[in-house]
Amino acid sequence: MEKLAELVLKKKVEYEATEWTPMGQTKAFVKQEGADINEQMKDFVASL
Repeated sequence: MEKLAELVLKKKVEYEATEWTPMGQTKAFVKQEGADINEQMKDFVASL
């Protein structure tokens, strides 16, 4: 969770909702200053 906070905490992000789950959660593509946050998080999780 710290990695995600480093990328987006108190920063302006852009997102595009792609799906809503039955529980009301939103899945989205997230970018911050043009950087693909989704891809960075996938890479981070894969490195663990």
